[in-house]
Amino acid sequence: TEAQIITTLHTAEVVYTKLQAIKGLETRVSQREIERTVRDCIAKNPWMISPRWETFAVEKSLSTICAEASKDAFKSSEDFNKRVDLILSAGPELLALEFMRPGLMLDYDHLDRFRRYVYNIRGYINESSGVEFNKITGYIIADKIAERRGIRSQLADLESNGLYAMDWMTLVRRAKLQWKEFLDHVKLRYPEDPRLENIGELK
Repeated sequence: TEAQIITTLHTAEVVYTKLQAIKGLETRVSQREIERTVRDCIAKNPWMISPRWETFAVEKSLSTICAEASKDAFKSSEDFNKRVDLILSAGPELLALEFMRPGLMLDYDHLDRFRRYVYNIRGYINESSGVEFNKITGYIIADKIAERRGIRSQLADLESNGLYAMDWMTLVRRAKLQWKEFLDHVKLRYPEDPRLENIGELK
């Protein structure tokens, strides 16, 4: 039993350390440091976005294909040279993240280009017998989500096809909430043990 408690204690400490790191990311986002430095941080630590992304890593084998898909979807856009994308994978699942430049409001044009970008990647993978990804999900992360008439309906349609749009603060706060719930669950394994009880919590 003591060995199990020690293992649980270690898990709780690791999760709490990750919560502290996410809080640091939240500070960066609030200070609008949300370009390449934050992208690189997420690339090294995908778990900062969600616990279920903990096993994901940067996918390099599709770099050429993703570059072509990006060029096709974004080349005519004035923001082409300012956009940043990130491709992560874990097993048969591929995750495409598109980071918009700070200050830009997400609109129909951005959503359409993002949709084309992910669909282009899916098209190549579906046509290639040498690439084994059966689930391809896309996220576009923006500083602002437009409240224009009808755009919420379009976002709902995209979500039904595995494409999601989210602002930076919502993304980070959801990650913090998920890890906080994970920590609470771990601590409940031995609620009477003071070592677990005393592990601090983020506000």
